[in-house]
Amino acid sequence: MTSRATTGPRFGSSAAAPAAAESDALARAQALYNDATSALAAKKYDEAADSFKKAYDAKPIVDLLYNIGATYHLKAREAADVAAYELAAQYYRKYLEAAPTSPDKADIDQRLAVIDAEIVRLKAPPPAEGTPPPPPPPHAA
Repeated sequence: MTSRATTGPRFGSSAAAPAAAESDALARAQALYNDATSALAAKKYDEAADSFKKAYDAKPIVDLLYNIGATYHLKAREAADVAAYELAAQYYRKYLEAAPTSPDKADIDQRLAVIDAEIVRLKAPPPAEGTPPPPPPPHAA
């Protein structure tokens, strides 16, 4: 998966000189972002997602929505976790709503298609006795 999830999440910043409250919010978001990336490196996906969410609450930087989605996507792929796939899709869609002209829109749309197919596959009833299961869909690059 070539994404910010493998090359590192990104953290935006404002070009304008922030007021004191804005500066405090940005500093809090940065600290939470750092906590999230540390948890992500340790494969503590729920902890990482929670810290990314708190960072977004402190300072709604759109890239944090992507990071939350990517974190749940990593968890889902590792554990074949339907709930994590659903959360990944939810946050990727929130990201696209907030950044409809994102340069990585096509990549995220492809990921969403794979996630949706994987959710269907994982929720499907088990195959009849003696029938081999279908292969999983390819993961987004």
